[in-house]
Amino acid sequence: MAFPKKVIDRVITGLRRFLPILDAAYARDVNEADTVRIVADMLSDSKLALIHPPHTHAPGDHLKRAAGFPSDEGCHDPNGPFSTLDPPGPPANPHLRESLKALLLLLLTGHGKARPQHSKTKSPSALSRFLNRYPWPTRALIRLARKKAQETLHRARPRRGPKPRLLVVLDLVTLEKRGLFPALPLSFFHGKWGLHLVVLYLVLGELRIPWAYRVWRGKGEKALSLLALRLLASLPPWMRKSFHLRVVADAAFGTARFLVGVRGLGLEAVVGMRRDRKTREGLPLFGLRRQGSRVHLRGLPFPVWVSWYRYPLPGGGWEWRYVVATFPAGPRTVLVWGRRRFTIEHFFRTVKSEFSLGRFGQRTALGVHRFLVLSFLAYLLAHWVRLAPDGRGLSWREAGREAARLLLPEVVLRVLMAELGALGLWPPPAGGRGCSCRVFGRCKF
Repeated sequence: MAFPKKVIDRVITGLRRFLPILDAAYARDVNEADTVRIVADMLSDSKLALIHPPHTHAPGDHLKRAAGFPSDEGCHDPNGPFSTLDPPGPPANPHLRESLKALLLLLLTGHGKARPQHSKTKSPSALSRFLNRYPWPTRALIRLARKKAQETLHRARPRRGPKPRLLVVLDLVTLEKRGLFPALPLSFFHGKWGLHLVVLYLVLGELRIPWAYRVWRGKGEKALSLLALRLLASLPPWMRKSFHLRVVADAAFGTARFLVGVRGLGLEAVVGMRRDRKTREGLPLFGLRRQGSRVHLRGLPFPVWVSWYRYPLPGGGWEWRYVVATFPAGPRTVLVWGRRRFTIEHFFRTVKSEFSLGRFGQRTALGVHRFLVLSFLAYLLAHWVRLAPDGRGLSWREAGREAARLLLPEVVLRVLMAELGALGLWPPPAGGRGCSCRVFGRCKF
C-alpha cells in the first residue's frame, strides 16, 4: 500500500517535533515503561496518524493496553491484566512489578529518607505514575500480606492450653507535612500540622504486625472513637476464634462511646483515662485512694477498675497517669497491660526513622495510601527477618538490608553493578583478573 506524498511529509514533519524528547529520554536512560509511553504518545499524535478511523477509545489505547497500561488511567479495566490475578497478588505487569521492587528497595534501604529520585533502577516519573495513576490491585497486595501475617500468627500460637491473648493496640500518629496537599485532609492536632492516622497494631509475644489504619480528618469530623471501633469491627472472624483479644489504647480513646462499643463487640479493654474524669458520685479519679478500685464512671452503664502509675515527663519530673479496665482485674494486671500500649510508640518511631512513613510527596489520596501500605510492608518484612534465627540481634537498618538481599536479590545486584560501573570497576577489563562478589549466597560473578 502506497501512501500519498502529503501524508509522508506530514509524518516526517511531526517526527521532528519529538526529537528533543527522544534525546532527553536517551540521555536519562529511561526504562521500558517510559519508552512505551513515549512511543504511544507519538503514535497517538494526530499529525502522525496515517489513517483516521472512527474509534471509541482514546488515541493509542491499543498500544497502552498491549503494554499493560490502562486505557483510562483512573479506572480499573475488568478485561486488563489485573483481572486474571488468581490468587490475588502484586501487579502482574512486569514493568509494574519492577516499580514495586524498586520502591520496596528504597523503603528497606533508605534509612528513613526514601525519595523516588534516589532509585537507581527506575525513573522518578515511573515511580510517581506507579503510585498515583496505574490501577494495580493495592487491595490484593494487602490481602496477600495479611494472609502471610495470619500464617505467622498461627505458627506462633501454642497448640495446647487455653487460647493465647492477642494484644490489639490502637493509637493516633501524626505525619507532619509542609506545603500544599489539596487532596489530603491535613489539619492541626496538638500543635502539629499533618496527616493523622489511627493505627491498629497486633502484638503476640515478639511478633508485631501493623494490621490496618484509618485517616482522621481532624476536629469536627468523625470522632477518634468511631474510627477505632470501625477498625475493631473489621477484624476477621478467625482472629477471635484463635485468640483471646484484649484492646489497649491511650486517653484519646477513653470516651464512653468507645468503652461501650468495645464492650458491645465482646472484647476486653484497658484504656487510659483523664485524671479529672468523674464517677457517678462526682469524685474525680485523682481523688481515689486505693489502687484497683471498682467505680462507675459517668456515662457508663457498667463498672470499671482503676489504677494509676508515675509517668516520667520529657522535660523532667513526673505525673500520675490513670488506666481503667473493663474486666475485673487487680492493679498489677491493669498496669502491666496498660504499659504494653507503648509497644506501638516504638513502632511509630521505627517506621518513621527507618522506613520513611512520613516521607511521602504524593499529592493524591491514592498515591499516599499506596506509599503508606508499602512502608508498613517494608517494616513487616524487616521485622520477620529479625525474628529468624539468623536475624537475632540485628538492628532495624541491618534487618532492612538483609530483607532486601533475601527478597530482591536481582534488584540489589543491578544496583551493585551500577555502582561498580560508576567506579570504573565494571565491566572488568579484557584479560584482567576481574572481581568476585557474592550477593547473599544467591549468585556469583
